[in-house]
Amino acid sequence: MFDGVGLDDHPGSDEYCRSSVVHPTQTIDSDGTAEEQFLARPRAHEQWTEEERQIFIEVCGPTMQALNYDIPVA
Repeated sequence: MFDGVGLDDHPGSDEYCRSSVVHPTQTIDSDGTAEEQFLARPRAHEQWTEEERQIFIEVCGPTMQALNYDIPVA
């Protein structure tokens, strides 16, 4: 990632990613690490409507199939 933007790697970046939830609606609290909170969140597609699922399949499905990804909403 750093090469792409012309920056030198720094160990603080890795630590930041492991200890921070990088999303404006999330915060880290005393109940767990950023990783634990991330893994505890519901998967976004589980809350999609049927219409949203169909749009996702239409837009992303062919590429996901070509790359052998599982399509969780199919």
